[in-house]
Amino acid sequence: MTKEEILKLMGKDMSPEDMAAKIAEATAAELKWFIPKARFDEVNGKLKTAEATIADRDASLTALQSSGDDSAALKQQILQLQAENKTQADAHATELQALKKGAAVDAALTAANAKNLTAAKAVLAAFLETAELEADGSVKGLADEIAKHQKDEATAFLYGAEAKPKPIIAGAVPANTPGASPAVTPAIVPMAPILI
Repeated sequence: MTKEEILKLMGKDMSPEDMAAKIAEATAAELKWFIPKARFDEVNGKLKTAEATIADRDASLTALQSSGDDSAALKQQILQLQAENKTQADAHATELQALKKGAAVDAALTAANAKNLTAAKAVLAAFLETAELEADGSVKGLADEIAKHQKDEATAFLYGAEAKPKPIIAGAVPANTPGASPAVTPAIVPMAPILI
């Protein structure tokens, strides 16, 4: 949101709580259409791989068209191209699984308040080698593994503390608060000189 949009939302006689609620509501509506970076990376990776595969297949078809009329040679080339396509499809499926797994790990570590994703992944490397994706897109057992590392003294430093609610301070009104009564200034009492 821009400064001008925020100013339009605010009324002159609004309390800070009402202003914050309006801004939070408008921000939530604005962010509704954004996608997480992990999901963007996953889809972008799929697109790049698909474009590379299409370019390779186009080149193969062009080579096949220029090979001539020899049917035995054409059959051999077709079999070779089918084998290459299967190998590429298998490699793509493996790459896609790794991309989905990486995105799920990044999302789980971000949700767990990991301070440094690379360092947290390094600690989880042995677990992640054998971990499998669930049908819902999460990594099986990852939440338990992260919780174990958050409690362990050796790895707890990798994770930030949960966001704590700000304490409410009663009895004081900050200066320049709209609708607040003017601050009372303490009286200055003259002191008698001290003779030494």
